[in-house]
Amino acid sequence: MNLDFKNFGQVLGGRKLAEEIRLKIENSLEPVVLDFSGIRTVSHSFADELIGKLAENLGPVAFKQKIKIINLSESNRRVFTFVISERSSKSVA
Repeated sequence: MNLDFKNFGQVLGGRKLAEEIRLKIENSLEPVVLDFSGIRTVSHSFADELIGKLAENLGPVAFKQKIKIINLSESNRRVFTFVISERSSKSVA
């Protein structure tokens, strides 16, 4: 499955949309490509609800096997890295 985020606009924010997308991904049996081309900004809440929870729910090995993220800007990559590390530190604590 390929998800092209530019269909949702250049700025992605809020948990509601992210939750809908995450549930669709979690229910998919096939690997998923998340294409962020044309996306200027991803909010912390959107990234946490989508990427942070996916990483937490799937676990690191399954996340890397099932999810491929492409065309992500450096600033958005930092947000994704932060929410993943934030969620993994909560699960360890």
